[in-house]
Amino acid sequence: MIPNKRLLNLKKILPKTEKNRLYKLQVENALAITYEEIGDFEKAMEFYKEVAEKESEIYFIKVAKEKVLELSLKNKEI
Repeated sequence: MIPNKRLLNLKKILPKTEKNRLYKLQVENALAITYEEIGDFEKAMEFYKEVAEKESEIYFIKVAKEKVLELSLKNKEI
């Protein structure tokens, strides 16, 4: 799927409440990945931070924490 179209679809399904936290984190993580793919690193960082601030042993949350560090270093290089 084209990243821009994927962004629109993900934004539509992003829960507005904390009712289903895991689902919301999964959608936010997918948004972060998609923003990174299209080169919008600021938006990607925003969503990675949302996911990374959760304390969990879930794999994609650990990856989000690593991505926050990676993108922070990338920003410092620029």
